[in-house]
Amino acid sequence: MMRSKRQRFLAALGMIALSVGGTARASAPPPPPEFVDAIARQLEANPTAATFDSYAALFADDLIVTFNGRTVAHNKTEWLAIERSHLGHSSRFVYGFSADPGSILMLDRFDDTSDEHCPAEHTCLFDPRWVARAVRYEIGPDHLIHAIRILQTNSILQPGH
Repeated sequence: MMRSKRQRFLAALGMIALSVGGTARASAPPPPPEFVDAIARQLEANPTAATFDSYAALFADDLIVTFNGRTVAHNKTEWLAIERSHLGHSSRFVYGFSADPGSILMLDRFDDTSDEHCPAEHTCLFDPRWVARAVRYEIGPDHLIHAIRILQTNSILQPGH
């Protein structure tokens, strides 16, 4: 069946409308709130002894930290004790923000496979690669981090095993 010019024009217009509408649905979400971006920048800058207090101020007292589904810190104090021992041993970057404006996803590289774990006067073999982790920081309405969820895969060789 032969279409008229008007029918072809309306069909083309409909296709354009659908393609424009499809583009709008695939657009990027809005940027995270400024406070989330500010927290992400502080987390990405690895804490040092000089900046540890400002890093510690990011966390709520009721902080819960899980590592591969197991709770490793039940509060801020426990987490900061763990983190203080890791100063200078990690490299972080922000990977993204979730649709929920209160979450940040970071990727860490953590150096816990060095020979510093080798007992004195022993020869040890260690994997020189850093461990990779995905870390989700969940921020509450008070703009403090209330939960950290860490997923980690281990390298081939493990210290102490």
